[in-house]
Amino acid sequence: MFISWGQIATIFKSKDMFLEYCETEIDQNTGEIILINCDERNSLFNNIYTTSCIMMSLYNLCIGIVSDKIGLFVPRLITTAIFAAGLVTMTFVEENEVLIWLAWPLIAMGGLSSHVINLKSCFATPTIKATLMQILSGAFGTAGSVGWIITLMMDNLGLEFDTVWWIWFVAYLSFAVIKIIVWTPNHVPMAKTNDEFSLMENSYLLNCMGCSGEKDKSKAAPKAPPKPETSYLKMVFGDCANTFNYILVLVGHVAMVIRRQAFTSWLGSGWPEWVAQETDPKIFNEQINEFQSILALAFFPVNILPGLMIDMFTSKYGRLKGTGLGIGLSFAIGAFFMSLSSIFHAQQNELIAYISILLHNFGRVFSVVWTPTYYFVFPPAVFGFIFGSISLATQPFALMNIVMLQFCLDHEEYATMNYVLAGMSVFIACVSLACYLRYKQETAKVDADEPYKAEKKEDESKENTEEKSEGTRESEF
Repeated sequence: MFISWGQIATIFKSKDMFLEYCETEIDQNTGEIILINCDERNSLFNNIYTTSCIMMSLYNLCIGIVSDKIGLFVPRLITTAIFAAGLVTMTFVEENEVLIWLAWPLIAMGGLSSHVINLKSCFATPTIKATLMQILSGAFGTAGSVGWIITLMMDNLGLEFDTVWWIWFVAYLSFAVIKIIVWTPNHVPMAKTNDEFSLMENSYLLNCMGCSGEKDKSKAAPKAPPKPETSYLKMVFGDCANTFNYILVLVGHVAMVIRRQAFTSWLGSGWPEWVAQETDPKIFNEQINEFQSILALAFFPVNILPGLMIDMFTSKYGRLKGTGLGIGLSFAIGAFFMSLSSIFHAQQNELIAYISILLHNFGRVFSVVWTPTYYFVFPPAVFGFIFGSISLATQPFALMNIVMLQFCLDHEEYATMNYVLAGMSVFIACVSLACYLRYKQETAKVDADEPYKAEKKEDESKENTEEKSEGTRESEF
């Protein structure tokens, strides 16, 4: 939901909220408020979104480590409560605008951390886990249409701003409670076959109440994975190769997040008004944000493509080569589309602006394959730490978004910074390099172990031969 910020900001503008941050004057004839300059409000909206992303990353680091250590059930309860609190707080924002500084970070924190917990459940179906992860990522991406749906509810149904958020709260809580009761095991093992592990049969609450499966199955519910003998830091940064891979993935993540945050934030911070030449800026702002919301919903099936590609390559070339090839190719495609979108984003042309939105959505689809990447490049036992630490380490760089927007507002143009983002987006492909290096490291280990395996097989064959000869002698005797 938090990625629909551009449309939410448009709703604020349509309801004349945060007007104290604009220079205005009143038309003497009609009595209408005329906006002269709203750069300060645009900057405010950008700061709210950026702050929410920072809080989200800090929380995800903490909840990721907690889920690695104690399982999924308690983190699921916490994230559900946080997201629900954010929805309730949004109902009071119209009356007390300062509450947006609390509401949106809560929605961001609860939303993404819940998504991470959902992704871990995909390991119950290993042969199609990458496809399922991308389906979940696609569902997460469709949240960008929430602002548009809220606008439709307000315009077509005549609902008030606070009423809409109460409806979202009740709907969310209804689904969340069902998910907690029925489909939340405490631990999801690395299953080998799709029918090996059932989320419902291993539901933590149902097993506690004795409602899921037989008692024997309840007792056989998966236990927590063994704690790593070494610390997270040693497992991730234990040698130069792992450290370099971490840096490469971090660089790719930084490039993607800066591009994505700038895109989402600037949709509500003046970029549409700057592009508008033939259309009224206010109308064009509403139209292009609506277009982005519709694309976020329409692109749901497209999100499956990277997952299908990874699973297809894995089936054809094996886990090591196939998974690495699929992930690397996905990020390379994502870097291309993101960079091209930024170049189009720099043009002060309405038609090209729509094309840039379309290209961005293609780039987003192929550059969010982070969960398979973390499991491929790093040890699975540290997934929560990797996810949280990379998200958090990215945020100091994401603060560049504030500086870049201020540059755009001061110079009254968005072209320069979009060209900068175009060059920066190329670094998303660093993840492809990390996958290649990981593949080379693992194949080198396999090659190094071959002589020892050959010797072991030879020794075993000798022992078997000797045992057979002894058995023959005994039988002859």
